Amino acid sequence: MVINKTFQFGKVPVRFGLEFHYNVIRPDSLGSDWDLRFYVIPAVPSALFSWMQ
Repeated sequence: MVINKTFQFGKVPVRFGLEFHYNVIRPDSLGSDWDLRFYVIPAVPSALFSWMQ
């Protein structure tokens, strides 16, 4: 299951997300049944990097 949402912080869009995964196949002695991932991804416009060109 994946849940994500994009918000605007000034002119920069930022995506926040949360993922849940159930592992059907995993090693017997190690490994988890469930995995959880939280992420924050800023989308930096190329205009902010004009000084690099």
